[in-house]
Amino acid sequence: MTTYRLRPATVIAERFDGSARSADSVMTTVRGNHREIQFAPGGIDGSQGALILRTTLGMLVANTGDYVIRSPDGGLISCDARLFEAAYESVDDDGRTLRRQFRAEVAP
Repeated sequence: MTTYRLRPATVIAERFDGSARSADSVMTTVRGNHREIQFAPGGIDGSQGALILRTTLGMLVANTGDYVIRSPDGGLISCDARLFEAAYESVDDDGRTLRRQFRAEVAP
């Protein structure tokens, strides 16, 4: 499991790769359950797997490559990888930066 920090908030997140195994891993990492997160093997368009997230704001879709985030207030968020990687950095259990593994900005 990798923990990430949105400056200054710290969140738990995992990137979804479209597979059933990844869906299970996301659910474990973000402490989700089958009421909150459902795996759709054919995705929305039938080409790739997707996760359907039930949130207080309604249903969200996490497509292959997206990060699923458990926010500090407990909600679930789906985030495009480019945006996530521009905003978050990997941290250890004490909140110290492990490495700046992502790009510094979002490419057009």
